[in-house]
Amino acid sequence: MLIPITSGFASAVVSFTVSDVSGFELSPGLAIAQVEFSNTGSYTGTGNVEGFSGNWITPTSAAGSAYEIRMTVNSGSTPSGSATGTWLSLGTTRTWTISQSGAGTTTSNVTVEIRRASTGTVLSNGGGAFDMTAQVGT
Repeated sequence: MLIPITSGFASAVVSFTVSDVSGFELSPGLAIAQVEFSNTGSYTGTGNVEGFSGNWITPTSAAGSAYEIRMTVNSGSTPSGSATGTWLSLGTTRTWTISQSGAGTTTSNVTVEIRRASTGTVLSNGGGAFDMTAQVGT
């Protein structure tokens, strides 16, 4: 599932496309799925099965503390790393990780939104929901 998200403020444009991110390992193993939005304007969803990458703002020189990000957990496990459910400054790189150690699956359905810090105006047009999944199989 791909969800394009676009909006603009002055000459900077916030735009990102998210999709499922997943990691798989054979038991015994550690599977990881990770999402990162950097303070330099790029973003990645890293897993050894599915992932995504790009720039969340153009030009990337406009990235930084003028923007805030919120990851909301819609269902499933809460990712480790940066806080969820609260607005965080993008003056710092934000990372969320789902992991599974030993046979089993850990899944989280999440939504990411980016807003202008000074006004509170959400620029991501409602956010995009996607799954983060880490699975260790036998």
